[in-house]
Amino acid sequence: LFLTTKSRVMKRLEIGEKTGFTLGIFVVSGKPVHDGHWRVIDLATKECDEVLVITSTAGRDELPAGVMIDAWRVVLEPQFHRDYPNATLLITSESPVTLAIDKMRELKNIVSSFVFYADDEDIRGKYSQDRLAAAVKDPIVIEKLRPRAVPRIETTQISGTKMREFLKNDDRKSFDDFLPHTLSPEMKEKYWKILKNEYGKVQDSRTYPISKVLYEALKRQASKGK
Repeated sequence: LFLTTKSRVMKRLEIGEKTGFTLGIFVVSGKPVHDGHWRVIDLATKECDEVLVITSTAGRDELPAGVMIDAWRVVLEPQFHRDYPNATLLITSESPVTLAIDKMRELKNIVSSFVFYADDEDIRGKYSQDRLAAAVKDPIVIEKLRPRAVPRIETTQISGTKMREFLKNDDRKSFDDFLPHTLSPEMKEKYWKILKNEYGKVQDSRTYPISKVLYEALKRQASKGK
């Protein structure tokens, strides 16, 4: 999967080896993915020619490792591709930030500008220009890299912590209210059931070795790049 990113980006843009396009990068913790994340992706796809959205297989609190792959596969990924045709989704068992840095290095000679999206608190902290530059260690990428702060007040004022509270407290209405705004009621119901372990066989992935969960996700993605 990761080796196909460059060719997939260029195929959509039909630019061959030309330079001059802007690539947005959004590292999504997404435990779970909510409307705030979707609004950032929406903004990035409008501001940039191409966008890489990178998320991990890791779990968080009540969400076991791999459960968000189920949610992406059944609910989020199909909607993602409908909503954002100029965006590429990468799912990794490694650090999403490390993968983002690898992708920037790989694409540095065909991209004019890298725009790194995060909320304003993170841009002032772990994703500041200085910290990103220290992690990247590539002068070409550093010159092209621009952090882009997106305050929650400009998207949807919700957090993953609050969404996990809704799940824990069985507050389905509040959970639905802050899900990605383009999801249908049917997809919202499936999302809830997946995270509450009520959906059925898809939940078998919770008992798989994480390597198998990742392999299946990557196989689906790679088949789309052919």
